[in-house]
Amino acid sequence: MATLLGLLNSGTLIQDDEFIHNVRLDTTVLDGLISKCYLTIEDREEIINQERTSERNRMILNILMARPYRTFQTFTEELIEFDQSSRDLVSKLKNYDCTGDISLPSLTTMDINNHTIHLQKNFKILVHQLATAESIVDHLISAEILCPEDQAEICAKITKEQKNRLLLTKLMYKDAAACSCFTSALKADTCYEELARRIERTDVTTADKIYLQIGRTAAKEKNESARGIRKCVETENVIPKNIQERLTKDWSDGQIASVFGNINMKNPKFIDKLMKCLNKVDTSEQQALAHKQDIESDDSPLLLSCFIGNACLTEWVLENTKMSTKKKSIFIQK
Repeated sequence: MATLLGLLNSGTLIQDDEFIHNVRLDTTVLDGLISKCYLTIEDREEIINQERTSERNRMILNILMARPYRTFQTFTEELIEFDQSSRDLVSKLKNYDCTGDISLPSLTTMDINNHTIHLQKNFKILVHQLATAESIVDHLISAEILCPEDQAEICAKITKEQKNRLLLTKLMYKDAAACSCFTSALKADTCYEELARRIERTDVTTADKIYLQIGRTAAKEKNESARGIRKCVETENVIPKNIQERLTKDWSDGQIASVFGNINMKNPKFIDKLMKCLNKVDTSEQQALAHKQDIESDDSPLLLSCFIGNACLTEWVLENTKMSTKKKSIFIQK
């Protein structure tokens, strides 16, 4: 048996490998997905750094399939809008979205500011409609939003789209005053007045913030893993011997989000120990744990295990929820 998460990571939900090797997912497609908050700027940088087209395509699909919300329809719409000739190949791509209701996890989004969403949701139109970034950059330098080094880096790009992408990337990590200065620079040019008003009128929803938070969290975890910042969980002797029992108790008390967010959950050896601890309790208690909901968010263990990407826990929860075969097939494939 293979879990859905395992299938996503290996790319086996793709019916025809022809798509991976023959469709060119242009940067315009990425711009559109960024504007929907489905991809982050960090995702884009990681994708374009891949050498081969097939590697870039596979990475885009894997990132989108790992999101705990539906992305398939928007992804295919962006692709077909960019290249109508890809319609036939897109039709061979299996819809990887799960059926049924999908609830977004409850996340803290205090670090996601409205002005960041304003820029992100207009990323595609700004990249392709700004004719020149130089005059805007001059305005931002005079306001001390950007520095001469930023200007040199932006001007070194070859195309206007590349310059605009880099400018927007830099602005997204600035404060609200920087965004306001940017829109003021747009209003100073009659060609961009309506574009500036579009940015200011952009709605910011809770879902937008959660999408962006999920993407940034995933990117942060990848970076930490690549840098080896997980030493505290790599060896068994740094894990208290009773921590598995304590987490099981916390889970029973409804503190499920806290349990699944524990730093030790990133350690495969720790997960093995936790699974042994869970399997030692009575069957009735295992089922009670699988059906327990978080006392604060009401999120289920199944949702949280999928969100953190833990295949072992996901399969354990499925086995103990007595879910119907039809529903279970959504998560587990032979």
